[in-house]
Amino acid sequence: MTTSSPEQTPCNRLSGEPSLYLQQHAENPVAWQPWGETALARSLHEQRPILLSIGYSACHWCHVMERETFENPTLAAQMNELFVCIKVDREERPDLDQLYMRAVQAMTGHGGWPMTVFLTPGLEPFYAGTYFPPEDRGQLPGFGRVLAGVARAWNDRRDEVSESAGKTADWLRREMVSDRDAARAVDAGRLLRLADGLLETVDGEHGGFGSQPKFPSCSALDLLVAAEAHEPDDKRRALLRLSWDSMADGGLHDHVGGGFHRYSVDRVWHVPHFEKMLYDQASLAASYLGAWKLTGHGRYLEVAVSTLDWLRRDMRLPGGGFAATLDADSEGVEGIFYTWTREQLADAVAPADFARACELLDVSEAGNWEGGGAPEPGNVLRLEALAGEPSADDRELLGRVLPAMLARRQGRVAPTRDDKVMADWNGLAAAAMAATGRAAGRADLVADAQAAVDFVLSQMRDRDGGLLHLHAGGSARVGAFLDDYAFMGRACLELFTATSEPRFLDEAKALGQGLLDRFAHAEGGFYFSQAGADTPLARTREAWDSAVPSGNAVALELLDRLYLFTAEEHWFEAAERSREALLGLALANPHGGATLLGVTLATLSGRSLLVIRGEKALPSAPSQGRVGSLTAEALAQPLPGLEVLCLPDGTGESWLPAPVRGKNSAEGVPTAWLCRGTSCSAPVTGREELLLQLEQA
Repeated sequence: MTTSSPEQTPCNRLSGEPSLYLQQHAENPVAWQPWGETALARSLHEQRPILLSIGYSACHWCHVMERETFENPTLAAQMNELFVCIKVDREERPDLDQLYMRAVQAMTGHGGWPMTVFLTPGLEPFYAGTYFPPEDRGQLPGFGRVLAGVARAWNDRRDEVSESAGKTADWLRREMVSDRDAARAVDAGRLLRLADGLLETVDGEHGGFGSQPKFPSCSALDLLVAAEAHEPDDKRRALLRLSWDSMADGGLHDHVGGGFHRYSVDRVWHVPHFEKMLYDQASLAASYLGAWKLTGHGRYLEVAVSTLDWLRRDMRLPGGGFAATLDADSEGVEGIFYTWTREQLADAVAPADFARACELLDVSEAGNWEGGGAPEPGNVLRLEALAGEPSADDRELLGRVLPAMLARRQGRVAPTRDDKVMADWNGLAAAAMAATGRAAGRADLVADAQAAVDFVLSQMRDRDGGLLHLHAGGSARVGAFLDDYAFMGRACLELFTATSEPRFLDEAKALGQGLLDRFAHAEGGFYFSQAGADTPLARTREAWDSAVPSGNAVALELLDRLYLFTAEEHWFEAAERSREALLGLALANPHGGATLLGVTLATLSGRSLLVIRGEKALPSAPSQGRVGSLTAEALAQPLPGLEVLCLPDGTGESWLPAPVRGKNSAEGVPTAWLCRGTSCSAPVTGREELLLQLEQA
């Protein structure tokens, strides 16, 4: 092997990087390099393989591997001698994460972080895994043995390794093949059958999908909501409610502060993986908003609102954007910020409330969790004694106890927050915040959604006006990806309907055009990265949901909605090309393609535009479900393809359907027109008339 002279041997070069995750590794004895020309050129020049490590700042097992392995001088020296060592923040470079995660999953049958991938100098993967302990542990080989084995294979069997890596790279470059005939022939009935096929994987005892670990799987839940809105079914509705109730009652939910943890390590939603991600809050708030619309149960709206209030309190940054993640660990212990001993609870609440609080929150002397490395057993809070909504007395008690616990918890050492602002995740959060704020009559939620979007659109631009992916360390950088444009476009449309401000429709159109100009695939759908990006091997086009909805599915939704609002044919044509190119993939894998199926079901069911004159876009807060103005009534309906737009009298927007253009409310009484395409219903002014029209929509 060619080795560097001492003068050429690099040191750890992460200290100047703005990424919090990279900074967390800046003191390792490993000679980490950031991904870039210098490190890649060194590998190519020396024909030295690359050890690529990908993770993120809130990742518990990333911290474990750092402490055990990357801070180990012996292992670090071995890494430095044998490899060019590169660290990547997956949130900063989701294209690299997406590409090499596919390789990890193909090679090992599973994925996760930290991701460990060994690459040839040509950036082709030839060995991969996730977490490796420093020494052999159970079925996991020690990292020192892995390093030696990989280096030996590269030195002794380089031709064989290169051939295998080339085949893997060819597989990664391979285009997805979709059944276009199936996409053309699909109807709402088939989509309903596919959606209900997901019910077979729902845990009928504890809700959610599969066994353990259990993720919220909001995209799959949302598809079932769309099916339920289209064709009600008692079994489907019961399993949806079981899932929503179980997540809201269990340890996944932060009952004290609001918001949700990443996933449950067990089947019963008891013990979570304690990190908090911005995208999970957005997806779950939107899901609980849908739950409220579907069932009318006020508790679901409360969960949505409290989740977003946690974001506003703990994750909102001075410029208006939202931080990306909150770590699982604090004081070197996983979950200690969130768990409680019986003594800690007694110190926080009034003596008269203590006994019932212990019952309601499942707090015992013995504790219900011994994980994380805490000095004594603690309790993961869950509403163990409840079955559905709490009684009035218990609600009153929780209304006293939980704020008192929050005040006491604020004195603890908080987990580390990663303050980078990401365009895609802020788009998800802003869309959920605008929609929930509008439905709940919360103008402050809508205002904060607007501030987040305004920050991204004004502060995260390149010299040509294109979006940038993230803002960290005082500046924006990294060219935007598909999800940035699609998710921000969705947020702009939600703000347009929530505020009636035309500028948000203009921004959504500009972002939609950006999708077509920068990401469009010749046969339909969109690449993840822009043309000219430095993504290695190939630009990928994905249809699958991951921890976030599929960027292609949300892009398709954006195109469908832009066509509904503008009647401009090029949006329709682009949407149909995308649907035909990608839908066959989702038909073959409904769970993975749930968002794409849901978007298509909304379109096949008939997207419609309800125009209301003489009423504010933001209704008064609803009370006991569906009451109030025409707007509040419409917003409470579980119709995925319905857009509700409130406009003042005297405006004649050229893009409105002709039957409504220039029309005003009837003698000052709020008046609604339900439109599909260029056809609109007769105007209605009463609640019953409106509900009848919506029922027939």
